[in-house]
Order: sequence, then structure tokens, then C-alpha cells
Amino acid sequence: MAAAGVLSMQVCGQHNSDQVKTATDWLLQRARVNHNHHWFFYGTYYYAQGMYQRGGEHARVARRRVGKVLLQFQADDGSWSGSSGQERHAGRVYATSLAILSLSVKHHYLPIYQR
Repeated sequence: MAAAGVLSMQVCGQHNSDQVKTATDWLLQRARVNHNHHWFFYGTYYYAQGMYQRGGEHARVARRRVGKVLLQFQADDGSWSGSSGQERHAGRVYATSLAILSLSVKHHYLPIYQR
């Protein structure tokens, strides 16, 4: 939820606030992208977006972590499915959409996140 809070503050224009800096530093040091988390795809998406918006080392580390875990669980047909937690019944469209958006934050496909 720290990542969701970070991205919410960034969308509201608080890109360089002390709270964003502290939370993203904490995420850089302690966050682990964990496929067994109850809201894995949801959390991964917010983590990827928030850390990318922070930039620099935060963005590089998050991109590496997100890519490593997501590509590990991609199905042969290119899709993703929730396999645990609250997302296991959400379906392939939900999981695949969030996975693709998480992997492609640097391309700014969603205009709301452009500065």
C-alpha cells in the first residue's frame, strides 16, 4: 500500500515531497515483488509506476525487480493469471493488463502519469 500512496501523491503533484522521498527510499531498500501476495498484480503496478515517477536508481531497481518476477510467471501464450490471494479468480484479462502496464511504465501509455 505504500506504493499506492506514493503514486497517489505523485498524481496530485507531490513528486518531490518528503513523504514520497521517504516512502520510495523505504520501498527501494525493503520492498520485494512477491508473487504470493494477495494483490500481486495490483501492488506490482503501483510499485512500478511510483518508482518510475521517482526516477533514477529507484526506477532502475524497480524495473529490474518487476521484469524478473513478471516474466517468470508469464504463460506460454503471453498472458498472466492470478494464482493466489484475492486475484486468483480475477481472470487473465485483469492479470495480463496489469502485468503489461507494469512492464511498460517507461513508455507512458497512460497519459495521467505524464509530467
